[in-house]
Amino acid sequence: MKKRMLISTLAIAILSTTLLTACAGQTAAGSTTPSTPSSQPNLSHVISVTGSEVVTVIPDIAELVYGVTTQASDAVQCMELNTKDVNKTIEVLKGFGLEDKDIQTSEYSLTPRYDWSNDTQKLVGYEMQTTITASNISLDKVGDILSGSVSAGINTIESISYESSQYDERYAEAMAQAITSAKVKAEAMAQAAGCSVGKVSNIQEDFSESPIRNTTNLRADMAVGASEEKMEIMPGQVEINASVTVEFEIQ
Repeated sequence: MKKRMLISTLAIAILSTTLLTACAGQTAAGSTTPSTPSSQPNLSHVISVTGSEVVTVIPDIAELVYGVTTQASDAVQCMELNTKDVNKTIEVLKGFGLEDKDIQTSEYSLTPRYDWSNDTQKLVGYEMQTTITASNISLDKVGDILSGSVSAGINTIESISYESSQYDERYAEAMAQAITSAKVKAEAMAQAAGCSVGKVSNIQEDFSESPIRNTTNLRADMAVGASEEKMEIMPGQVEINASVTVEFEIQ
């Protein structure tokens, strides 16, 4: 514990010394020492801080990732059954107002099935899987779409992802708050060193994989229950993160 306190005290002392050195280039009246004109700020008179903020938003749209798995003794029959159920599911989605651009089929697979009993390999049939991704679904339709999709042939569900159509607006709000937070930090550090914060010389958006969605994994047996009664959807809230690095001139 004493070692940690010593390191923290040393870090504060170094920071204060650095800031005091930066401020030392000013006269007692607060004017800066004459120097050669330059379009770039003197790096020794700049303080750099990072600000981060998080805002929450209630999701209003969802994305479903689910699929159709079929089995048959013949490969052609297996594919025909799979195609039939996939097409029925797509019709259900369109019936709820989804457009072609909101529906994607992918990850097609057709594999043989074997019986390995008695240490022998015997071909018993084929299995085909097709994944369907449905996007931009209004939350009030998710339960009905799940029920209708299961009735149409869906028997594999991977996830429901909740998103916000207001992401851009709320991210800009978080960014503005992060810049304000950075300025508060800079002012506190400068005040501790006997300086004051001047104008901003540089702002950089820090890349972060801000979670714009909240994903729930569902079991297939949950979907079967949804076919008999509308599934209640509870999206909760989604966090939107913003982080910036801001450089201020020191006066």
